[in-house]
Amino acid sequence: MHVSEPSGLVQSELAWLAGQRRLLIELGGRYTELAGIDVATAVVDFARTEQARQLVLGATRRSRAQELLHGSVINKAIRAAGPIEVHVIPARQPPRHVEPATVASPPPLRRVVLPVPRRIAAWVLAVVAPLAVTSALIPLRSSLELAGALLCALITVVGVALLGGIRPALLATGVGVLASDFFYTQPYYSFRVANLVDIIGLVTFVVVAAAVGGLVDLLTRQGAREARVRAEAENLARLAADTLAAPGRLADTIGSIRRTFDLDAATLLRRAGMGWRVEAAAGKTRLERPDDAAYSVELGRDRVLALAGARLTEQDASLLRVFLGQLRLARERAELSARGNDQRPPSP
Repeated sequence: MHVSEPSGLVQSELAWLAGQRRLLIELGGRYTELAGIDVATAVVDFARTEQARQLVLGATRRSRAQELLHGSVINKAIRAAGPIEVHVIPARQPPRHVEPATVASPPPLRRVVLPVPRRIAAWVLAVVAPLAVTSALIPLRSSLELAGALLCALITVVGVALLGGIRPALLATGVGVLASDFFYTQPYYSFRVANLVDIIGLVTFVVVAAAVGGLVDLLTRQGAREARVRAEAENLARLAADTLAAPGRLADTIGSIRRTFDLDAATLLRRAGMGWRVEAAAGKTRLERPDDAAYSVELGRDRVLALAGARLTEQDASLLRVFLGQLRLARERAELSARGNDQRPPSP
Protein backbone atom coordinates (compact mmCIF):
# COMPACT_ATOMS: atom_id res chain seq x y z
CA MET A 1 0.00 0.00 0.00
CA HIS A 2 1.26 3.46 -0.92
CA VAL A 3 -0.14 6.73 0.46
CA SER A 4 0.42 9.81 -1.69
CA GLU A 5 0.26 13.19 0.01
CA PRO A 6 -1.66 15.70 -2.18
CA SER A 7 0.36 18.76 -3.11
CA GLY A 8 -2.00 20.41 -5.63
CA LEU A 9 0.51 19.80 -8.45
CA VAL A 10 0.45 17.18 -11.21
CA GLN A 11 3.31 14.79 -10.50
CA SER A 12 4.64 11.89 -12.54
CA GLU A 13 4.86 8.45 -10.99
CA LEU A 14 8.03 7.79 -9.01
CA ALA A 15 10.42 5.32 -10.68
CA TRP A 16 11.12 3.39 -7.47
CA LEU A 17 7.38 3.03 -6.81
CA ALA A 18 6.76 1.55 -10.25
CA GLY A 19 9.58 -0.96 -9.69
CA GLN A 20 8.22 -1.97 -6.28
CA ARG A 21 4.71 -2.42 -7.67
CA ARG A 22 5.98 -4.56 -10.54
CA LEU A 23 7.89 -6.83 -8.12
CA LEU A 24 4.87 -7.08 -5.85
CA ILE A 25 2.55 -8.13 -8.67
CA GLU A 26 5.06 -10.70 -9.96
CA LEU A 27 5.10 -12.23 -6.47
CA GLY A 28 1.31 -12.43 -6.41
CA GLY A 29 0.63 -9.46 -4.14
CA ARG A 30 -2.07 -6.82 -4.43
CA TYR A 31 -1.21 -3.12 -4.77
CA THR A 32 -3.40 -0.34 -3.36
CA GLU A 33 -2.86 3.41 -3.56
CA LEU A 34 -4.58 5.94 -1.32
CA ALA A 35 -4.32 9.68 -0.89
CA GLY A 36 -4.23 11.41 2.46
CA ILE A 37 -2.67 14.29 4.31
CA ASP A 38 -1.94 12.13 7.39
CA VAL A 39 -0.05 9.07 6.11
CA ALA A 40 -0.10 7.12 9.39
CA THR A 41 -3.85 7.54 9.85
CA ALA A 42 -4.52 6.44 6.25
CA VAL A 43 -2.37 3.31 6.70
CA VAL A 44 -3.96 2.25 10.01
CA ASP A 45 -7.52 2.96 8.77
CA PHE A 46 -6.90 0.84 5.68
CA ALA A 47 -5.47 -1.99 7.80
CA ARG A 48 -8.58 -1.95 10.01
CA THR A 49 -10.84 -1.92 6.95
CA GLU A 50 -9.05 -4.99 5.59
CA GLN A 51 -9.26 -6.62 9.06
CA ALA A 52 -5.50 -7.07 9.01
CA ARG A 53 -3.73 -8.44 12.07
CA GLN A 54 -0.20 -7.51 11.01
CA LEU A 55 1.16 -4.33 9.44
CA VAL A 56 4.62 -4.21 7.82
CA LEU A 57 6.16 -0.75 7.40
CA GLY A 58 9.40 0.18 5.70
CA ALA A 59 11.88 2.51 7.38
CA THR A 60 11.11 6.16 6.82
CA ARG A 61 12.65 8.13 3.97
CA ARG A 62 11.88 11.44 5.66
CA SER A 63 14.66 13.66 6.92
CA ARG A 64 14.98 14.67 10.56
CA ALA A 65 13.61 18.13 9.75
CA GLN A 66 10.52 16.62 8.07
CA GLU A 67 9.90 14.38 11.08
CA LEU A 68 10.16 17.34 13.45
CA LEU A 69 7.68 19.30 11.31
CA HIS A 70 5.19 16.56 10.43
CA GLY A 71 5.89 13.91 13.07
CA SER A 72 7.08 10.33 12.64
CA VAL A 73 4.77 8.23 10.48
CA ILE A 74 5.98 4.99 12.07
CA ASN A 75 5.56 6.21 15.65
CA LYS A 76 2.07 7.55 14.92
CA ALA A 77 1.09 4.27 13.22
CA ILE A 78 2.33 2.24 16.20
CA ARG A 79 0.36 4.39 18.65
CA ALA A 80 -2.82 4.19 16.55
CA ALA A 81 -2.53 0.50 15.57
CA GLY A 82 -4.13 -0.88 18.75
CA PRO A 83 -4.32 -4.70 18.49
CA ILE A 84 -2.64 -4.75 15.06
CA GLU A 85 0.95 -5.98 15.20
CA VAL A 86 3.35 -3.51 13.57
CA HIS A 87 6.62 -4.71 12.01
CA VAL A 88 9.20 -2.13 10.91
CA ILE A 89 11.69 -3.23 8.24
CA PRO A 90 14.99 -1.26 8.48
CA ALA A 91 16.60 0.17 5.36
CA ARG A 92 19.46 -2.10 4.29
CA GLN A 93 20.53 0.04 1.35
CA PRO A 94 19.85 3.55 0.04
CA PRO A 95 16.37 3.77 -1.46
CA ARG A 96 16.20 3.53 -5.23
CA HIS A 97 13.43 4.42 -5.83
CA VAL A 98 -14.21 -5.23 6.96
CA GLU A 99 -17.15 -5.45 6.70
CA PRO A 100 -18.78 -6.51 3.38
CA ALA A 101 -19.99 -3.50 1.41
CA THR A 102 -23.73 -3.00 1.14
CA VAL A 103 -25.49 -1.24 -1.71
CA ALA A 104 -27.12 1.89 -0.35
CA SER A 105 -27.32 5.59 -0.98
CA PRO A 106 -23.87 7.21 -0.98
CA PRO A 107 -22.94 8.81 2.34
CA PRO A 108 -22.30 12.57 2.47
CA LEU A 109 -18.76 13.68 1.74
CA ARG A 110 -16.64 13.67 4.85
CA ARG A 111 -14.81 16.81 5.73
CA VAL A 112 -11.09 16.48 5.18
CA VAL A 113 -9.42 16.53 8.60
CA LEU A 114 -5.95 18.04 8.79
CA PRO A 115 -3.27 16.40 10.99
CA VAL A 116 -3.21 17.45 14.64
CA PRO A 117 0.38 18.84 14.65
CA ARG A 118 -0.45 20.92 11.62
CA ARG A 119 -3.57 22.36 13.27
CA ILE A 120 -1.68 23.15 16.48
CA ALA A 121 1.02 24.96 14.51
CA ALA A 122 -1.65 26.94 12.66
CA TRP A 123 -3.29 28.11 15.89
CA VAL A 124 0.07 29.20 17.30
CA LEU A 125 1.02 31.05 14.11
CA ALA A 126 -2.41 32.70 13.98
CA VAL A 127 -1.40 34.66 17.07
CA VAL A 128 2.36 34.97 16.66
CA ALA A 129 2.67 35.74 12.94
CA PRO A 130 0.43 38.88 12.70
CA LEU A 131 1.96 40.32 15.89
CA ALA A 132 5.49 39.63 14.67
CA VAL A 133 4.91 41.11 11.20
CA THR A 134 3.13 44.28 12.35
CA SER A 135 5.59 44.99 15.17
CA ALA A 136 8.61 44.36 12.92
CA LEU A 137 7.34 46.95 10.42
CA ILE A 138 6.98 49.77 12.99
CA PRO A 139 10.22 51.49 11.84
CA LEU A 140 8.60 51.79 8.38
CA ARG A 141 5.29 53.08 9.74
CA SER A 142 5.58 56.51 8.14
CA SER A 143 5.94 55.08 4.65
CA LEU A 144 3.76 51.96 4.94
CA GLU A 145 0.89 53.50 6.87
CA LEU A 146 -2.16 51.41 7.69
CA ALA A 147 -2.75 50.09 4.16
CA GLY A 148 0.74 48.61 3.87
CA ALA A 149 0.52 47.01 7.32
CA LEU A 150 -2.82 45.40 6.47
CA LEU A 151 -1.45 43.94 3.23
CA CYS A 152 1.44 42.37 5.13
CA ALA A 153 -0.98 41.01 7.71
CA LEU A 154 -3.06 39.52 4.88
CA ILE A 155 -0.04 37.41 3.88
CA THR A 156 0.02 35.86 7.35
CA VAL A 157 -3.70 35.07 7.09
CA VAL A 158 -3.14 33.21 3.81
CA GLY A 159 -0.24 31.23 5.30
CA VAL A 160 -2.28 30.25 8.35
CA ALA A 161 -5.22 29.20 6.14
CA LEU A 162 -2.92 26.96 4.09
CA LEU A 163 -1.57 25.37 7.24
CA GLY A 164 -4.66 24.91 9.39
CA GLY A 165 -7.83 25.96 7.61
CA ILE A 166 -10.45 28.65 8.05
CA ARG A 167 -10.73 28.76 11.85
CA PRO A 168 -7.09 29.64 12.57
CA ALA A 169 -7.29 32.05 9.62
CA LEU A 170 -10.18 33.89 11.28
CA LEU A 171 -8.14 34.16 14.48
CA ALA A 172 -5.19 35.52 12.46
CA THR A 173 -7.57 38.04 10.89
CA GLY A 174 -8.72 39.28 14.29
CA VAL A 175 -5.17 39.50 15.66
CA GLY A 176 -4.03 41.30 12.52
CA VAL A 177 -6.82 43.87 12.79
CA LEU A 178 -6.10 44.58 16.46
CA ALA A 179 -2.34 44.77 15.93
CA SER A 180 -2.71 47.10 12.93
CA ASP A 181 -5.14 49.29 14.85
CA PHE A 182 -2.81 49.41 17.86
CA PHE A 183 0.38 50.25 15.95
CA TYR A 184 -0.72 52.07 12.77
CA THR A 185 -3.83 54.18 13.47
CA GLN A 186 -3.85 57.48 15.26
CA PRO A 187 -3.71 57.84 18.19
CA TYR A 188 -0.90 55.27 18.23
CA TYR A 189 -0.72 52.48 20.86
CA SER A 190 -4.43 52.50 21.55
CA PHE A 191 -7.45 50.82 20.06
CA ARG A 192 -9.27 54.06 19.31
CA VAL A 193 -9.51 55.11 15.65
CA ALA A 194 -9.64 58.83 14.92
CA ASN A 195 -10.01 58.79 11.12
CA LEU A 196 -12.99 57.42 9.22
CA VAL A 197 -10.77 56.18 6.37
CA ASP A 198 -8.87 53.99 8.84
CA ILE A 199 -12.13 52.43 10.03
CA ILE A 200 -13.08 51.66 6.43
CA GLY A 201 -9.64 50.13 5.84
CA LEU A 202 -9.90 47.86 8.89
CA VAL A 203 -13.41 46.69 7.98
CA THR A 204 -12.36 46.03 4.39
CA PHE A 205 -9.39 44.00 5.64
CA VAL A 206 -11.66 41.82 7.79
CA VAL A 207 -13.96 41.07 4.85
CA VAL A 208 -11.16 40.38 2.37
CA ALA A 209 -9.06 38.31 4.80
CA ALA A 210 -12.03 36.17 5.82
CA ALA A 211 -12.97 35.56 2.17
CA VAL A 212 -9.40 34.73 1.12
CA GLY A 213 -8.89 32.46 4.13
CA GLY A 214 -12.10 30.59 3.41
CA LEU A 215 -11.20 30.19 -0.27
CA VAL A 216 -7.71 28.90 0.54
CA ASP A 217 -9.15 26.42 3.05
CA LEU A 218 -11.72 25.23 0.50
CA LEU A 219 -9.11 24.72 -2.22
CA THR A 220 -6.78 22.86 0.15
CA ARG A 221 -9.45 20.40 1.26
CA GLN A 222 -10.81 20.07 -2.28
CA GLY A 223 -7.33 19.15 -3.50
CA ALA A 224 -7.07 16.42 -0.87
CA ARG A 225 -10.52 15.12 -1.80
CA GLU A 226 -9.72 15.05 -5.53
CA ALA A 227 -6.46 13.22 -4.86
CA ARG A 228 -8.40 10.57 -2.92
CA VAL A 229 -10.93 10.19 -5.74
CA ARG A 230 -8.12 9.89 -8.30
CA ALA A 231 -6.43 7.17 -6.24
CA GLU A 232 -9.72 5.26 -5.97
CA ALA A 233 -10.22 5.49 -9.74
CA GLU A 234 -6.72 4.14 -10.37
CA ASN A 235 -7.36 1.25 -7.99
CA LEU A 236 -10.56 0.41 -9.90
CA ALA A 237 -8.60 0.55 -13.17
CA ARG A 238 -6.04 -1.92 -11.77
CA LEU A 239 -8.81 -4.22 -10.56
CA ALA A 240 -10.50 -4.12 -13.97
CA ALA A 241 -7.18 -4.84 -15.68
CA ASP A 242 -6.60 -7.90 -13.48
CA THR A 243 -10.07 -9.17 -14.39
CA LEU A 244 -9.65 -8.63 -18.14
CA ALA A 245 -6.22 -10.24 -18.23
CA ALA A 246 -7.58 -13.76 -17.84
CA PRO A 247 -6.88 -16.04 -20.80
CA GLY A 248 -9.68 -16.06 -23.32
CA ARG A 249 -11.26 -12.88 -21.99
CA LEU A 250 -9.37 -10.24 -23.96
CA ALA A 251 -11.08 -10.80 -27.30
CA ASP A 252 -14.51 -10.61 -25.60
CA THR A 253 -13.84 -7.37 -23.75
CA ILE A 254 -12.34 -5.15 -26.46
CA GLY A 255 -15.68 -3.35 -26.84
CA SER A 256 -15.95 -2.78 -23.10
CA ILE A 257 -12.50 -1.19 -23.02
CA ARG A 258 -13.40 1.11 -25.90
CA ARG A 259 -16.68 2.22 -24.30
CA THR A 260 -15.17 2.71 -20.84
CA PHE A 261 -12.50 5.12 -22.03
CA ASP A 262 -14.59 6.59 -24.90
CA LEU A 263 -12.03 5.58 -27.52
CA ASP A 264 -12.32 5.69 -31.27
CA ALA A 265 -10.90 2.19 -31.68
CA ALA A 266 -9.58 -0.75 -29.67
CA THR A 267 -7.85 -3.57 -31.52
CA LEU A 268 -6.14 -6.76 -30.39
CA LEU A 269 -3.26 -7.50 -32.78
CA ARG A 270 -1.29 -10.74 -33.11
CA ARG A 271 2.07 -10.95 -34.85
CA ALA A 272 1.93 -12.90 -38.09
CA GLY A 273 5.32 -13.32 -39.69
CA MET A 274 6.67 -9.87 -40.52
CA GLY A 275 3.30 -8.15 -40.05
CA TRP A 276 0.27 -8.07 -37.80
CA ARG A 277 -3.11 -9.80 -37.90
CA VAL A 278 -6.26 -8.33 -36.32
CA GLU A 279 -7.58 -10.77 -33.74
CA ALA A 280 -10.41 -8.63 -32.35
CA ALA A 281 -11.50 -5.04 -32.96
CA ALA A 282 -14.11 -2.53 -31.84
CA GLY A 283 -14.83 1.00 -33.02
CA LYS A 284 -15.19 2.88 -36.26
CA THR A 285 -11.42 3.11 -36.87
CA ARG A 286 -9.47 -0.01 -37.83
CA LEU A 287 -5.90 -0.26 -36.58
CA GLU A 288 -3.61 -2.48 -38.64
CA ARG A 289 -0.35 -1.94 -36.73
CA PRO A 290 0.67 -0.84 -33.21
CA ASP A 291 2.31 2.23 -34.76
CA ASP A 292 -1.12 3.46 -35.88
CA ALA A 293 -2.37 3.69 -32.29
CA ALA A 294 -1.98 6.49 -29.78
CA TYR A 295 -1.64 3.96 -26.93
CA SER A 296 -0.47 0.38 -27.10
CA VAL A 297 0.62 -2.28 -24.63
CA GLU A 298 2.23 -5.68 -25.18
CA LEU A 299 0.13 -8.48 -23.73
CA GLY A 300 2.63 -11.19 -24.57
CA ARG A 301 5.41 -11.93 -26.97
CA ASP A 302 3.08 -11.91 -29.98
CA ARG A 303 0.01 -9.89 -28.88
CA VAL A 304 -0.49 -6.13 -28.64
CA LEU A 305 -3.54 -4.16 -27.53
CA ALA A 306 -3.73 -0.97 -29.65
CA LEU A 307 -5.99 1.94 -28.68
CA ALA A 308 -6.86 5.19 -30.44
CA GLY A 309 -8.92 8.07 -29.10
CA ALA A 310 -9.13 11.80 -29.77
CA ARG A 311 -11.42 12.78 -26.86
CA LEU A 312 -9.18 11.81 -23.94
CA THR A 313 -8.57 14.47 -21.31
CA GLU A 314 -5.33 14.55 -19.36
CA GLN A 315 -7.03 12.83 -16.43
CA ASP A 316 -8.47 10.14 -18.72
CA ALA A 317 -5.07 9.60 -20.31
CA SER A 318 -3.44 9.20 -16.89
CA LEU A 319 -6.07 6.65 -15.86
CA LEU A 320 -5.66 4.81 -19.15
CA ARG A 321 -1.89 4.58 -18.64
CA VAL A 322 -2.46 3.06 -15.19
CA PHE A 323 -4.94 0.57 -16.70
CA LEU A 324 -2.60 -0.47 -19.51
CA GLY A 325 0.37 -0.84 -17.19
CA GLN A 326 -1.59 -3.06 -14.82
CA LEU A 327 -2.99 -5.06 -17.73
CA ARG A 328 0.51 -5.76 -19.05
CA LEU A 329 1.78 -6.83 -15.63
CA ALA A 330 -1.24 -9.08 -15.09
CA ARG A 331 -0.69 -10.78 -18.44
CA GLU A 332 3.01 -11.30 -17.66
CA ARG A 333 2.08 -12.84 -14.32
CA ALA A 334 -0.45 -15.14 -16.02
CA GLU A 335 2.15 -16.27 -18.56
CA LEU A 336 4.74 -16.93 -15.85
CA SER A 337 2.18 -18.98 -13.94
CA ALA A 338 1.30 -20.95 -17.08
CA ARG A 339 4.97 -21.68 -17.80
CA GLY A 340 5.47 -22.86 -14.24
CA ASN A 341 2.54 -25.26 -14.54
CA ASP A 342 3.84 -26.59 -17.87
CA GLN A 343 7.33 -27.22 -16.46
CA ARG A 344 6.08 -28.88 -13.26
CA PRO A 345 6.70 -32.65 -13.41
CA PRO A 346 3.58 -34.80 -13.34
CA SER A 347 2.65 -36.25 -9.99
CA PRO A 348 3.17 -40.04 -9.66
